[in-house]
Amino acid sequence: MTLENLLAIRQLQAHSPEPISLRKLLHAARRNLADARFDQISADNRFDAGYKCVMQCAMIGLWSSGYRTSNSQPGHHQTAIQCLIHTMGVSKDDIIVLDALRRQRNLTDYEGDPVSDATLQACIDHAADLLLHTEQWLHERHPNVVELEPVIAGFPTRQTSTGPDGHGADSFAVDLVVQPTNACSLNGLFSEQRSTE
Repeated sequence: MTLENLLAIRQLQAHSPEPISLRKLLHAARRNLADARFDQISADNRFDAGYKCVMQCAMIGLWSSGYRTSNSQPGHHQTAIQCLIHTMGVSKDDIIVLDALRRQRNLTDYEGDPVSDATLQACIDHAADLLLHTEQWLHERHPNVVELEPVIAGFPTRQTSTGPDGHGADSFAVDLVVQPTNACSLNGLFSEQRSTE
């Protein structure tokens, strides 16, 4: 189904965001990927952060194409992910993987299913690949949105320093690492699970 068809059945709405809005969404996706890579929080929260990165990339694709999901309609997360094939040229096989992450997120959020280490790592890897693809796509198609810059990803580390009272004070820092520019390549298998979004 095309974007125009989804607009006609009100799964999508017309949307014309300012470039600053897209830039803010991109920065949020980067922060969420950094949070997903921080191993001092629970696997469930790390998975949720990785999934948010995926969704924010999907929204960037839609917004940049003149659309947004209709939050009043059921399944808007699924719609956003499936539209990636039309907005940013993500392959059908990759979308199947991303949709499996969506189903896992529903099970975790609504049924309390724990996230396995393997599923968490798959989420982080696929989110990183999609974010890289999104940044490259923006640089090529919408250079007014993102200044030409190295593609980066944040890897948070915990730093401990001594506070004014003499006790240790934890803070977070982000190490920026330049990533190689490769095409979005997602692979992996997830079991079929029921979806609600």
